[in-house]
Amino acid sequence: MPDYCEVALPVPLDKLFTYSVADSRAVRPGMRVIVPFGKRQLPGVVVRCGPPPTGLDPKSIKPIKAVLDEEPALSGELLQLGRWLADYYLAPEGEVLATMLPPQPSVQRKTTVVLTPEGQKALLGRTSGESGESVLSVDAVPSVPAEEQKLLERLGKRKGIRRETLRDVADVVARLRRRGWVALERTMNLGSSRSESVDWGQKDAVPQLTVPFELTMQQKEALQRIQRQMESNRYGALLIHGVTGSGKTEVYLRAIALALERNRSALLLVPEIVLTPAVSDLFVSRFGSRVSVLHSGLSDMERAVQWRRVKEGRSDVVVGTRSAVFAPLSRPGLVIVDEEHDGSYKQ
Repeated sequence: MPDYCEVALPVPLDKLFTYSVADSRAVRPGMRVIVPFGKRQLPGVVVRCGPPPTGLDPKSIKPIKAVLDEEPALSGELLQLGRWLADYYLAPEGEVLATMLPPQPSVQRKTTVVLTPEGQKALLGRTSGESGESVLSVDAVPSVPAEEQKLLERLGKRKGIRRETLRDVADVVARLRRRGWVALERTMNLGSSRSESVDWGQKDAVPQLTVPFELTMQQKEALQRIQRQMESNRYGALLIHGVTGSGKTEVYLRAIALALERNRSALLLVPEIVLTPAVSDLFVSRFGSRVSVLHSGLSDMERAVQWRRVKEGRSDVVVGTRSAVFAPLSRPGLVIVDEEHDGSYKQ
């Protein structure tokens, strides 16, 4: 008996969609799946699993086509945050969750022309008659044109042929389909977002063991207030006010070091993509391979690699623009919003 899951899809509809799953152990909330939606197949996020909603006919529920993750891409906390965001901003939950995910694995759809069992019998010169006796081969059946015989033989030598390859004989394929001798087999090839082929050089980065200069009195005071707030183990917001060049970045760096000493992760948000290279270089020089960079200017592969480093705990310092606020950091202890008055944070 299949179980059922409610899936949030990236469509402008304020509702979840129910699908069946044959093995409930393979699907958990937060995992990404491919599901049928009308004539399309869309990626979505599993939000809840359990019995189908009251009043929904189980026979009308379509099955999940594929599960893209072995572990949930979104934690329970991020799913809860997504629901809050959807409610607060009056936005469809599926579209909200889509912004929180890493780039989707590539999904390649393939349609192949294959022989049916009846086509195999026709090619071998046998029928499914009750007597089971051999009959004339297809070459000897006058009603079968030579071009159909030729295509049957081609298909008999292979497991299937891509429909695009047979575009020039599409009419022959159509006739054989009407005879019931060939069929179209549609499959999906799921690429992976787990490739580690992109590297930002963090493996070779060696953190500096000495601090570059002595803090000023104002910097020391700011850092001490941040430290006291951390030690309280309670949420708190602090505002650092300083003109350009006053040393705010050094306070950020040392505050992050304090968070890491407490086994906490840290996030630094900057308002513009153009600011990330210089900032990330500085942070990598201080914290080495613990730093990941996340922003929309990266390629899908680059973002997927960085996101997975954070997800797997190999990186606990994230530098990025506003989309990095959804980085899957474990045990976050410090969030820094640089230039927090900038309007780009509110777009």
